[in-house]
Amino acid sequence: MVADTDLEREYLRSGDHSEVVAIDEVGRGSAAGPLAVGAVLLNLNELNLLPAGLDDSKRLSPMKREEFARAITGVGIRCAIGFATVTEIDEVGLTRALQLASGRAVVGLQVASNAVVLLDGKHNFLRVGCADTDSEAGLSGWKFRLNASHSQPSWAPERVVTVVGGDGRCASIAAASIIAKVERDRFMASVSRLLPDYALDSNKGYLTESHRRAISQLGLSRLHRRSWRISS
Repeated sequence: MVADTDLEREYLRSGDHSEVVAIDEVGRGSAAGPLAVGAVLLNLNELNLLPAGLDDSKRLSPMKREEFARAITGVGIRCAIGFATVTEIDEVGLTRALQLASGRAVVGLQVASNAVVLLDGKHNFLRVGCADTDSEAGLSGWKFRLNASHSQPSWAPERVVTVVGGDGRCASIAAASIIAKVERDRFMASVSRLLPDYALDSNKGYLTESHRRAISQLGLSRLHRRSWRISS
């Protein structure tokens, strides 16, 4: 089964929303490397730009993901990727890091104020942890908050719909998942050349048996998340 645009069309045809913003993260459960959040912004007419056959990025081969990523970015679909660094994950925690990466992904997309967010998963991490005492900055009608120690905006959209299994159900979320995974995988492959003993190009920072052995023998690298409970 592949993802479709049924849910996107339902919201866009309701008359309440002119755009959908699909959001998915990659690297949440990794012990090393950054978080990546993909954002794809579409109106009703632009849904037809999505390539056929999109699916959860984890179910696609690396070659197919690369092919889809080129197709998504090559036809004018409005999309972007935001990152949160290992240092930020350790300093502010996973939820706040997800918010930071999401804000960085959408900040340049000029999202309509009445857009609906389709967020993969069951937890709305865009809402959790935004303190009322944070200062606010407006951008295209959306609410952004500035953290005192991290000046990049995090995102506090008005309407968020969580979609369990969204990257396998909604083509827009699948697209967000694919572009984020391709970009993060490229980053992990590049840093693996600097830290070859951890095989980050193949495990992408996840704790495989060989990755655990490398940590046991070498300790944690500068790319590992110190706040994670990593046992060898």
